[in-house]
Amino acid sequence: MAIDDIYTTLLLHAEGLDGSTVILDENGNKISINGGPKISTSRSKFGSSSIAFNGSGYLTSPSSDDFYFGLDDFTVDMWIYVDSWGSDAVLFANSDSGGFQFGRNGGSSFWGSCIWGIAWQITAAPLPTTNRWHHVAAVRKSGVMSIYLDGILQNRGADSNNYIKSQIVIGANGFKGNIDELRVSKIARWSDNFTPPESEYISTSNLGKLIDSATILIAGGGGGVIVTGK
Repeated sequence: MAIDDIYTTLLLHAEGLDGSTVILDENGNKISINGGPKISTSRSKFGSSSIAFNGSGYLTSPSSDDFYFGLDDFTVDMWIYVDSWGSDAVLFANSDSGGFQFGRNGGSSFWGSCIWGIAWQITAAPLPTTNRWHHVAAVRKSGVMSIYLDGILQNRGADSNNYIKSQIVIGANGFKGNIDELRVSKIARWSDNFTPPESEYISTSNLGKLIDSATILIAGGGGGVIVTGK
């Protein structure tokens, strides 16, 4: 079971009724819908639903310290199911000049990290394939950005950019497909190849409840619960 902890500043479980336009962040940041994104129960990685993007809309959230990376370590990770890549698809970005961007490099076969409106930084090829779920992650640690696909390092390089504070956008510029379990963390979650999360992230407060339940199960001879992951 993967754990959501104090370093998590945005977490979208993407759970809800089919067709709902209410998308909640576990940390309470306001999520606004622009265009066609909605909750869909026709496809999910975990739980019963995910966020569906039709290629003409996107999500936004106002500027916040939660998304202000500056010179610090951080991680953006999520599960994506791509129906088709837009020419400059954005998975996640601080959408002002000088902000962090994670997505596709124009109409090319490259994807990775970019300084919004200025230059691409660390890219990899080929693009994550369509019509299946992939875990993708951008991780900056001590001035080095690493791009991971399904837990496997694709490329890494120097990134000492002082990213600006601005609103964020998710699933923009023609991205068509689904996103599930999107998480932003003010910490470098991984520094080498890893096993992608095998379940949704659970908060540390709920973890305590699970541990209590596990103790009762053990006392009754019903076995235990193992909690792993980052």
